[in-house]
Amino acid sequence: MKTKDRPKILYVDDQLGNLTVFRASLRRFADIHTARSGAEALERLAKEQFAIVISDQRMEGLSGVELLSEVRRLYPDTVRILLTAYTDFNAVVNAINDGRIARFVRKPWNREEMFAILDDAYQIYQQRVEVRVLNEQMADQRALASYGAESLRLLDTLSDEASRIAAENPERARALLDVVAQLGALAPAA
Repeated sequence: MKTKDRPKILYVDDQLGNLTVFRASLRRFADIHTARSGAEALERLAKEQFAIVISDQRMEGLSGVELLSEVRRLYPDTVRILLTAYTDFNAVVNAINDGRIARFVRKPWNREEMFAILDDAYQIYQQRVEVRVLNEQMADQRALASYGAESLRLLDTLSDEASRIAAENPERARALLDVVAQLGALAPAA
């Protein structure tokens, strides 16, 4: 992970010691923020954007799976990782199915392995953001194309109306054609 391109990570664990070790171990490689509960994590997420959320499974209040499921619903670009000391098969299945986690990591975690996991997760986040931005740009282009096509249809209708009026009232037809010409200059190219 490049130090200039540091992911912003939210690590959630109800054990202060775990938060301290995680932050101290990874602070040179990532912008580490912490929360001691799922509720606190959701408050932080409402105020700040995080590339990655890592959560312990067993906590008071929201479990890690419940938190990551909510993160998925509210912040779909954010990569979600479940970190736990317990091998609870149901928790793993729920994390995958409900939270759509990117990884399940067992405690105690290995520092070098965690670097690789976070590097992969950050690449996934960047790709998700890029895809979302491209989709938004495509939607904007489709809307503009639709606007352009509708504008051209309107100009055609106005031209037809001006031609129809020309026989009855040439002055009115000229005025309408002037408006059509002015609107045509403003209309996006088809």
